[in-house]
Amino acid sequence: MSAPPLCIVNTGLVTSVGLTTASACAAMRAGLTNPFETRYRDQAGNWIVAHGVPLEEPWPGRVKLTKMACRALTECLAQLSRNTWARVPLLLCVAETLRPGRIDGLESELFAEIQEELQARFSPDSAVIAHGHVGVVTALLRARELIAAGRAKLVAIVTTDSLINWPTLDAYEDQRRLLTADNSNGFIPGEGAAALLVSGVQQGPCVVC
Repeated sequence: MSAPPLCIVNTGLVTSVGLTTASACAAMRAGLTNPFETRYRDQAGNWIVAHGVPLEEPWPGRVKLTKMACRALTECLAQLSRNTWARVPLLLCVAETLRPGRIDGLESELFAEIQEELQARFSPDSAVIAHGHVGVVTALLRARELIAAGRAKLVAIVTTDSLINWPTLDAYEDQRRLLTADNSNGFIPGEGAAALLVSGVQQGPCVVC
């Protein structure tokens, strides 16, 4: 028998155009963007443009990934009492292992740093999923398995990533994947975090229990 479908209970979103789901979605519906010139130059000497998340301080590397993830999770879990978080598995989606310029310590350190920042603990069924842009699909499948097996009523999924570092930008420019003055068929790099709280589908509207 197939596993039951899932219900999205709540969300959290941190982007360059909004630090909450409501503000980010409103900006995207309005077609707003917020690119800026990074401190990195392309091979022609021009400043590389990116979509960075404007947090309170210019935190580097894994610290910024932690801050973005925690902001998204705080919004996503706002309706849950803190003393129930320990029963919620957290599935943390991060960059794939072979991604150019991948930040060190994503599997070994980031999960613990998120818990420390939030001053919280999550279920032992939590996991880190290093599958890059398809990681959320893997996380949704894992969440469905946990709920179907009765190991959790709610599962939190969070993804956090940044392409705004020199090794990543340099590699993508070499592969002609980066938007530059010499390559119009490329993308603008960015960063952000998103979170989902999911449950099994109920007989009626989904609610936070």
